[in-house]
Amino acid sequence: LVEKHKKYDVEYTPRFLKIVTEMLKNDAKNFKLERYKVLVLMSIFKKIPNQSVFFIGKELIDIDRDYRLCLKEETNSFCAICLVYFIYRE
Repeated sequence: LVEKHKKYDVEYTPRFLKIVTEMLKNDAKNFKLERYKVLVLMSIFKKIPNQSVFFIGKELIDIDRDYRLCLKEETNSFCAICLVYFIYRE
C-alpha cells in the first residue's frame, strides 16, 4: 500500500495512515494469540531536502513474554515506520 500511495498528501495521508494501521492491527489479530493484546503505532514523515528525522522508541516490556515488530517503508516523498507490539496478558 505504501508503494501505491507514492506521494505525501496533506489531505489524504492522515486517512491513509488510519487505514493502514487498522489493516495491520486486524492482520496481527488473525494470529489468534488469545493471551496477547495487539498495539499498532504508525508514523509517516514527509521527506524534506537537507532535513532528517531521528526516531527512537522506548518501551517497558517483559522480554520473556512480549514481542515487538518494526516495519519501515520509504518512497521518494515520505517514510513510514510501524511498530507492532504483542503484549502478554494473563
